[in-house]
Amino acid sequence: MPSAEEYLRPDVLAQVARFDLKARFVIEGFLAGLHRSPLKGFSTEFSDYRRYTPGDDPKTIDWRVFARTNRYFVKRYEAETNLECHLVLDASASMGYGTRAVTKLEYATYMAAALAYLMVRQHDAVGLITLGTSIRHVVPPKSKRVHVFRLLQILSKIRP
Repeated sequence: MPSAEEYLRPDVLAQVARFDLKARFVIEGFLAGLHRSPLKGFSTEFSDYRRYTPGDDPKTIDWRVFARTNRYFVKRYEAETNLECHLVLDASASMGYGTRAVTKLEYATYMAAALAYLMVRQHDAVGLITLGTSIRHVVPPKSKRVHVFRLLQILSKIRP
């Protein structure tokens, strides 16, 4: 198995750095981020209009829509939030299968390392769960760069 430093070599980072991970589904969260949220808020991403109701801030009225419809409408924007990701890695005996150069487990650990790096780079939280015949490691998600190195240390020590 590679050491923790080998997972994030400059050539690997250069290839991975051009990717962005976006959630396919709407997610809920408390922090602003890259992913769509069902919560409505202040953002640059327009969502839809809704009828003005007393108590709404008059600054949010869309006067162009009022000019066309003679009704008050308020623009709504889609809030963006951060994603919490749990990487689940199979470290069972079957993952020891592969060519002499690389096993399935090594491919999986490289992929997990790249995904962890991407997630933290875009300020999303990432955690790790490794499984064999039972649960071996459970690392709760965090979005700090130091956390990636902790995950890499665990990945470098995994054996099928």
